[in-house]
Amino acid sequence: MKRLVLLAACAALAAPAFAIAQEQAPAPAEAAAPAQQAKAEKPKKICKSEADAIASRLGTKRVCRTQAEWDALEGRKAAKSDAAG
Repeated sequence: MKRLVLLAACAALAAPAFAIAQEQAPAPAEAAAPAQQAKAEKPKKICKSEADAIASRLGTKRVCRTQAEWDALEGRKAAKSDAAG
């Protein structure tokens, strides 16, 4: 009997809190807008498999970088090959 009274009291106290939370919750479209902006700001990663010096399929590793990072790496490789040749 005590448990039933305690349960009823907890439910009565918690009900207004749930109602307030539902009123304050933003609409799904409003909540999605900041998430889309955060995704737009984050650059997309491009993953490639790179072989080790052995050139074995088992020795490959997956490297993920942004397009700008891949472009910079290619520029450094091109500059190094121009300097060597």
